[in-house]
Amino acid sequence: MPTLARVRLQRLSPIGNSRNRPAAADDAEDLSKPIHTSPIGTYPRFNAPTIANGRVYVPTFSGQIAVFGLASSVPRFAAIWVKPPGPAFVARHGLTSQEYQQELDRLVGQQGFCLTLVSGYAVGNEDRYAAIWEKKDCAPFVARHGLASQEYQQELDNLVRQGFHLVLVNGHKINGQDSYAAIFEKSPSPAFVARHGLTSEAYQQEFDRLVKREGFGLIWLSGY
Repeated sequence: MPTLARVRLQRLSPIGNSRNRPAAADDAEDLSKPIHTSPIGTYPRFNAPTIANGRVYVPTFSGQIAVFGLASSVPRFAAIWVKPPGPAFVARHGLTSQEYQQELDRLVGQQGFCLTLVSGYAVGNEDRYAAIWEKKDCAPFVARHGLASQEYQQELDNLVRQGFHLVLVNGHKINGQDSYAAIFEKSPSPAFVARHGLTSEAYQQEFDRLVKREGFGLIWLSGY
């Protein structure tokens, strides 16, 4: 991902106001390479975009100011540590998809650890993973990551038919697309319902229906 860019407004004609034309950003090291375009509607031809704090501001005739900027590429982490005795564990973060899979294969397949948590997140346009493995006896489990919405649903349906249940699902966005990492376990489980891709309103409706009317309890939630 380029760290510097040239921003330009594409005009419809050399005079008058420009209508429904996009703002475009080119790689500053190679201006022939566009890296982003976004429509901004009608804007005043002689109003140059303003750049401040790493963002570009463009006034428009819609009564709004269009704002553009790269999403933060610096990840942040939230964690909990406890002091009571527990099993040996391994924690990793900043793993690419391939590195995460390699650690999963090594720690589970060769050293007898169990995967207890995985969290996917974006750095620029690439996925990264943080995970915790514990050295303990565990039921058979299946871990999947990098799944698109439809792929995740297919894995969920397929594994539930095989007697697994979902114990963890984490959603995040890569290049604007939903991506999921999940852990499925083959062990006794009460009835469960799993939903993903919910808006705030749809999530609240499902919460009210399942908790207030059908007697379910909420055991896991991932926002993205």
